[in-house]
Amino acid sequence: MAKVPEPLHSRPPIQRMMVIHKLLSEGAYPNKTTIARAIEMTTKTVKRDLDFMRDRSRLPIEFDVTPLLIMCCYENNIDV
Repeated sequence: MAKVPEPLHSRPPIQRMMVIHKLLSEGAYPNKTTIARAIEMTTKTVKRDLDFMRDRSRLPIEFDVTPLLIMCCYENNIDV
């Protein structure tokens, strides 16, 4: 019997952030709504996850604020 994948809304925050990281790394510059659809969460949850990733995990995430749209961009030059 095939194992059914666990829905994203019941996954721990780290799993959501891994999906967000992947989306940002692809260079398509997704906005919060696009990310929210991908991880099946609200835009408020996406904002909290992005804030955590940027402020607490110190990932190089920048926001480009334009009228009615907040874009996220990810720089691929992380020094570890």
